[in-house]
Amino acid sequence: MNITYSIILKSQLEGALRLDAEYYQPEYLTLIKAISKFETKSIYHLKAFLDCSAFYPSIVDYYNFEKEHVPFLRVNEIQDGLVKITDDTVFLSSEIINKYKNNIALAHPGDILIAKGGNTLGKVGLLTNDFSEYAVSRDLIILRTKKLKFNKYYLWLFLHSDIGQKLLLRTASQTGQPHLTLPSIGNLLVPYLSSQKTFEHLFFESINLQKQSTYFYQQAENLLLEELGLSNYQIKDELSYTVNFSEIKKVNRIDAEYFLPKYEKLIEKIKNKKQNIY
Repeated sequence: MNITYSIILKSQLEGALRLDAEYYQPEYLTLIKAISKFETKSIYHLKAFLDCSAFYPSIVDYYNFEKEHVPFLRVNEIQDGLVKITDDTVFLSSEIINKYKNNIALAHPGDILIAKGGNTLGKVGLLTNDFSEYAVSRDLIILRTKKLKFNKYYLWLFLHSDIGQKLLLRTASQTGQPHLTLPSIGNLLVPYLSSQKTFEHLFFESINLQKQSTYFYQQAENLLLEELGLSNYQIKDELSYTVNFSEIKKVNRIDAEYFLPKYEKLIEKIKNKKQNIY
């Protein structure tokens, strides 16, 4: 059985601010040693402003799913390092935002969101310019970049990287359930690299390539549907239908969704199209 351990000198306890063993795990110490070879600056020193929503009463009854007014961001909106508005994203009216303006924090394009705790602790997302402002839930910390003396795209990428994730996890408070605090993030040291602009260029290049891939995928899908004669094909769901036991036994499925008539009609239409082609 292998045992992982670290031997820490009293002088290495960083002013005795942290005494818990998790903080001094070997992989963390190796990481800190590697980063210390570069010039580093804390996030506070980079003039970042950290903020979060205060306690607010239940606002579930005010949720709007019609993509009207202000999107209300929760942890699920953070996907692959970006904040993405989906069909599950809820919106809040301007009236509710104003009513709880002292409780619900607003973020803006270019700001960075960081998940506070739970199994999503340290999850990082960059806000896009799809909306002019975003309301933020209590589960997220806002790193405001308006006055940031640093390249925000490089900072976002650093925090989203494996290195940044480990540093965020390391700084998490171990009291009760691990969670991040504003000071723990603000005091995080970031390598100050001269090539920051390169990361910004690569970010926008990746966004453009993503848009191109979405466009070409849509083109391919439209071409496929056209070739199959399904461009404007629609089938209404039937309220009821029957299935023979022999059919159930044949496919070894008993879930009702599998036997919806619309699937059989779709398969039949594709078969007919294939016969016409050949």
